[in-house]
Amino acid sequence: MSADFRAVRELWGEPCGAFLEHDALLSFLEVIADSANTRCQGDEYSDKTALFIANGTAFVDYVESNPEFTTDFMMVQLGDQGHTPDAESLDSQVKNAKVHASEWRRNIYEDGTLRFYID
Repeated sequence: MSADFRAVRELWGEPCGAFLEHDALLSFLEVIADSANTRCQGDEYSDKTALFIANGTAFVDYVESNPEFTTDFMMVQLGDQGHTPDAESLDSQVKNAKVHASEWRRNIYEDGTLRFYID
């Protein structure tokens, strides 16, 4: 039986503080991807969740400059998905994303994807 294999280049960025629990954080990132009109896919790997964003530039542009990306907007979106984060924690998460967006841009792969690992 044959098997496929591939070389992988992983460049881990600086960790970003998470102010939301795991599932809400995953939904938070998925909402951003959806709002930025890009696809995303999450996969479980051992003790981590990998989230692959198809168009990293659109994702980061949305975080950096779309006036829709606010705590109030994210509260409604996460609420629609069954999450009820604390407003202060969500506000910290939104601000944290804006602070780290330029670093995330530097981690976009040549194929345009952006990848997050959630511990």
